[in-house]
Amino acid sequence: GKRRGEVGRMGVCKAGVRRNDCSKKVKRDGSCAKLAVLVDDDNDGHDRVERSTHQRAQKGRRGKRRGFGKNCMHGNTDDDYEGDDETLEKANALTRRVSSDSSQSSQSSRSRPKRRRRGRSVRHKLESLAHQICSGKRVVLLTGAGLSVNSGIRPFRGKEGLWSQVVWSSATREAFRADPLAFYNDFWLPHFPPKKYSAYQPNAAHEAISKIATLPRADVTVITQNIDGLHSATRHPWPHASKLIEAHGRLGLYKCIPESDSDTDDDSDEEEHRPVKLGSLRKTRHKAASSSKHACDYEFNASINVTSLLASEKTKRLLNPTTKSPFAPCSSTSLSSPPLCPHCLRPAPPQALLFDEGYHSHSHYQFQKMESWISNADILVFVGTSFAVAITDVALEHARNHQIPVYNFNIDSKVGHTGGSLECNSRLDVENIIGDVSDTLPRLWTVCDDFILKKRY
Repeated sequence: GKRRGEVGRMGVCKAGVRRNDCSKKVKRDGSCAKLAVLVDDDNDGHDRVERSTHQRAQKGRRGKRRGFGKNCMHGNTDDDYEGDDETLEKANALTRRVSSDSSQSSQSSRSRPKRRRRGRSVRHKLESLAHQICSGKRVVLLTGAGLSVNSGIRPFRGKEGLWSQVVWSSATREAFRADPLAFYNDFWLPHFPPKKYSAYQPNAAHEAISKIATLPRADVTVITQNIDGLHSATRHPWPHASKLIEAHGRLGLYKCIPESDSDTDDDSDEEEHRPVKLGSLRKTRHKAASSSKHACDYEFNASINVTSLLASEKTKRLLNPTTKSPFAPCSSTSLSSPPLCPHCLRPAPPQALLFDEGYHSHSHYQFQKMESWISNADILVFVGTSFAVAITDVALEHARNHQIPVYNFNIDSKVGHTGGSLECNSRLDVENIIGDVSDTLPRLWTVCDDFILKKRY
């Protein structure tokens, strides 16, 4: 594959002569290409045989005082060459065979998967990630329900998960439109009671993330699938308004939806070439234009607070998630009528991403900012997620396509569709940090803090 006149990796010219024996620059007219050699580090055996054959050819030529080294220096052509023709024929045949073997070996080495590295200790993995964080790499954390389990909130997947006991079709726009009151009384309030959620507090893992995000030089952002609001309720202050995206909504907020639409996840955005795609820009532009003309502002641009809902005092008491409620206590656990949008008077669902909605369906989910964060990330860190939603699939595929290192904090060591661990292979560079995230994330914060105190960064 080398051009004529170039020097091989081991100091051998195309004619097979060591560079020390060829004092002048080899010409590009084919003078020294008679015994062209392709040097391949992976085929040392072939290389030695070729040099031995070349040496025999040189010996035959020296008898007539026209050595190959002299031909190289003076640029003699093949017509001027006199030597052992039979040896040259053998050398040329062997050259072709070596070239073919080298090409096949090169192709097989490229297709061969990377050798999996030996398992490293949790401490070593945490130090590696802490180094990336403290050195200013762009790190994006994607957190799931496993992060809030130690706060008392049940996960969504697994044996005790919500979706193993509730049919997912209950959490759709279609189900809400069919019967808004049944949506609240049979699905939302039994499984997401606002009063119960108001008692949940951030755990040590939430606190560790808030501290890591405020480290000097750290460029850490957080995308959460949780609707519990615990990331923004930590005791340690951090700029969650600019560094946190609640991709699936927030308990205690509400929105408006049109009477009918086809707002499902859409892949018909062919005109948009983006490295990470979580929603439809076409539908976003359409919604923005519609809301500016005649549609309700709460359909896309804004969320509704409990106090702004058109509902009875009893309904507001049930839907208010804060402990310091302006409404009197209520012993009832069901609604007599659904809450209404204050602008268009239609029934208002919770501000949560439903199964038949896309990330582009409301501005609260900030899908364009999520795309930007993930596409510009140097490191992706998953915390307590089951990898069963769109955002984790998209983020992992981006990591595979662009060789972005991945760290996975999970309590589940099982690899596969039902497990929480990821397989490290030739396409995905991943470190699984197995253990309770309320233990491993505080340990990560401690390692980062030690690096800062030792002034390593």
